[in-house]
Amino acid sequence: MFETPTIADFLANSNLASTLPGVLLVFGTLILVLVDLFIPDERKSWTPILACVGIGVSFVVNLFVFAPVAGEQVALYGMFVADAFTGFLNAVILIGTLISILLSWDYLNRRDIHRGEY
Repeated sequence: MFETPTIADFLANSNLASTLPGVLLVFGTLILVLVDLFIPDERKSWTPILACVGIGVSFVVNLFVFAPVAGEQVALYGMFVADAFTGFLNAVILIGTLISILLSWDYLNRRDIHRGEY
């Protein structure tokens, strides 16, 4: 009736490269929250730099993953479909997020609000 794929089959056929920009952004966010949890309050003004680095890494990977795409990429057995427009929207959202972090940095320093999850 239905054949359950093994883990090796799932990983071989899942095409995880197209999900890499989003996965890196999630890991960067988790690292940011963990760093914010353990560093002292005097050094928390560095968290926007860490956020910008995470967004920059995701942006660069996004350029490499979606630049050579002529058609669509299907990942995770059809649960994730990506094409050049997906890469474009990812880039626009990442640039907007980077701009909002850079614009809010001075405001948060003036108000003495140093939190990684703002």
